[in-house]
Amino acid sequence: MNQRLFLILIFTTGLQVCFAGHRRPAWQTPRQIQSVLAELNLAADPLAEDPDLPVPVLDHEKPYTRGVHNTVTWVDSMAGVYSRLQTMQRSIQFFAVEAAIAGADTVWGFVDGTESSATFTNMPEGVPIAYRIRYYAADLSGAFSISPWSRAEVSIQDASAPVIESIQIHGLQDICTNPWVLGPQIRIDIHARDMNGQIMQMAIQEISDSVEWELFDNLDAHPRARVDTTLQYEIRTDANQTLTLNFWAVDVAEFNSDTLRLQLFYQIPDPAVTCFPNPFAPAHDRCISIKIEKENVQEAMIFDPFGNLVRVLRKATDVLVFQWDGTDEQGRPVSKGGYLCVIDGNRDLYCKIAVIR
Repeated sequence: MNQRLFLILIFTTGLQVCFAGHRRPAWQTPRQIQSVLAELNLAADPLAEDPDLPVPVLDHEKPYTRGVHNTVTWVDSMAGVYSRLQTMQRSIQFFAVEAAIAGADTVWGFVDGTESSATFTNMPEGVPIAYRIRYYAADLSGAFSISPWSRAEVSIQDASAPVIESIQIHGLQDICTNPWVLGPQIRIDIHARDMNGQIMQMAIQEISDSVEWELFDNLDAHPRARVDTTLQYEIRTDANQTLTLNFWAVDVAEFNSDTLRLQLFYQIPDPAVTCFPNPFAPAHDRCISIKIEKENVQEAMIFDPFGNLVRVLRKATDVLVFQWDGTDEQGRPVSKGGYLCVIDGNRDLYCKIAVIR
């Protein structure tokens, strides 16, 4: 069960968070508060909670707090408390603030009554921390009383960014270092994790000469520590143009993972033959891929603009792609221009190739 959900269930069923165990001060108590506490400790009858005092209220805590420091506040939620104390002719002299770490170790401190927040430093990561406050009030005669504790607010410290473990695009072909897909509609498998937090968004950014676009997927509004999901994405760059897809994860504490980058392009699907990249620059692209949507094809012939046979390409029957590096049968680079690739001598099964230098 999620740790935060577990604590919420404890609160809603009426049980109390344990603020016991080892106790240590979070900061040095201000001198004027020390003197008041010393006087109260010497009283014959120690102070007990006054049930007539209004219960203080902490501002709501985020499920995950960025970093290892956390400032708890109460300014937005205490308006009713201050007004009621005014009618009772009492004023807050100082606050006691406590943080129960995973229900065992308790860190505490005092702040002046004019303060509206308290900062806890170097808190442990990845465990629920429950915060609460109470105040010491004085009446017109100077007599002190202590309020009940506030309801606890829970947060988990998260000082680490999420990590994308892998990105896989369905149907991606990586031949001759030219990753490509058929058609602009792609499916992307994403695997990511967050050690001390929860991932709330997966981001995709598309960048090309003509497009700059970002998409944020909110993971069905259910943040989680591990993401194994498949996203549907439509490429906005025109066919046959190189584009870059950037991927990153965003967690609840608003940390971004490192960005994974992938360059690719897509071809419009052809039922018979697809050549890519096209135009083909041998010095840059290393080779052109010729994909055949037909079984038992083993041979492809490259002809120059004058109909001369330049190269014969061969492959196994279970492989769908021929590869041509832009050379003739003697290994010499061909000239720039238009070439024709004919499959298995069938003049109706071909593609045109533009070679550029």
